[in-house]
Amino acid sequence: MWKRNAIFLICKLLCQKGVDPDDIAGLFDWRGNVWFSVDGPVNALDFEKRASERGFDQRRWFWEDDELVHANGKTYAFSNQWGGQNWHRAMNLLKEKYPQYKIAFSPAS
Repeated sequence: MWKRNAIFLICKLLCQKGVDPDDIAGLFDWRGNVWFSVDGPVNALDFEKRASERGFDQRRWFWEDDELVHANGKTYAFSNQWGGQNWHRAMNLLKEKYPQYKIAFSPAS
């Protein structure tokens, strides 16, 4: 599985379990935007329309209907920009912060 898909799936599942997307973003203090959000619960088409008004580059986000996260009265798209070793750091932070979810991963060589 690609690194970007692995971290996306973990973060999306955490949100589905009730973890606040903003709490997840707070773990990654070295990054810029982890989430791109718009107000209200919207589908992908409406998300793209609203986000485009604010410079949304759809190539850099998970924003299809089944990828969006709805929380806090907003709709969130997760970044797909996870190259380099910071991905490993992020996964370890998620594993440490949320031990109750038994996050495990093993980078392929």
